[in-house]
Amino acid sequence: MACRWSTKESPRWRSALLLLFLAGVYACGETPEQIRAPSGIITSPGWPSEYPAKINCSWFIRANPGEIITI
Repeated sequence: MACRWSTKESPRWRSALLLLFLAGVYACGETPEQIRAPSGIITSPGWPSEYPAKINCSWFIRANPGEIITI
């Protein structure tokens, strides 16, 4: 799985997004990986190959106040 995101300034939105899904191994642990870049790509570990089942991975995408996160 691959997921692309970007942020835009907007006076109407002041929030962040917690992206949770079942995926693979190295971005997966007890602490979510925090992403603060203005854009990027999140992929399942080992993508496009298969990954182990029942592994919980979390990415926390943080936006500045006034920015919108688009996935």
